[in-house]
Amino acid sequence: MSGFRKTVLAASAMVMVALAVPAQAGWTPVRTEIIRDDIEALEHAIDKADRKDRISEREAANLRARVHGLRQQFRAFNANGLSRAEMKKLEKRINNIRSRLQMEKVDWDRHPG
Repeated sequence: MSGFRKTVLAASAMVMVALAVPAQAGWTPVRTEIIRDDIEALEHAIDKADRKDRISEREAANLRARVHGLRQQFRAFNANGLSRAEMKKLEKRINNIRSRLQMEKVDWDRHPG
């Protein structure tokens, strides 16, 4: 293989790697929207459960406080764009709060469990 061809192939490979890394690890608006939509859906679900008396006022306040903390963490992470690791942390918190809401809905004592 000629020296020129090796140089072109090496340069092409470097460009491909450089383009792949940001696509893999960089910020995307889709990540931001997914998390924002999930947080809003959580808030809506808590409000609905509270309105229909499926959870107590105390349980609702506890869940709302958790969502408030989640929203603050989201804002802090999102200041520089969400990385995959940050998105996973936020998704884990969202899932924990969602699970807690489901548990509170079937908790007949109407007190934080």
